[in-house]
Amino acid sequence: RDLLGASKKLCVRERADGAVFVEGATEAIVRSLEEMKWVLDRGASRRATEGTQCNATSSRSHAVLTFGVETRVPENETELARFAKLHCVDLAGSERSKRAGTDGQRFKEGVHINGGLLALGKVISALS
Repeated sequence: RDLLGASKKLCVRERADGAVFVEGATEAIVRSLEEMKWVLDRGASRRATEGTQCNATSSRSHAVLTFGVETRVPENETELARFAKLHCVDLAGSERSKRAGTDGQRFKEGVHINGGLLALGKVISALS
């Protein structure tokens, strides 16, 4: 789910050049620290959280935030542009259901969260 925009279908895609992107994700252009803080606060306030015995505000979803930073510097009679990307990933908490005291929907969420973390661990191991 898109934490910045209206609920719409998001889909992970890969371009022909190998770049991976999330189709349908909201992009916010910010020009100041205040604007960036507002975007971060909006996204954080829309995260799915639920209390467990281990954590009063346990995140129940993963979140990915990509910063694209562009700088432009005049050089002679042209303008030199530089662009960088920083990907920040916040993974949902991995908690043992017995210790967290979860059942029902919270238990099912925990199973999916742990399955996603296991898959991520396998990807990281394969890339190492």
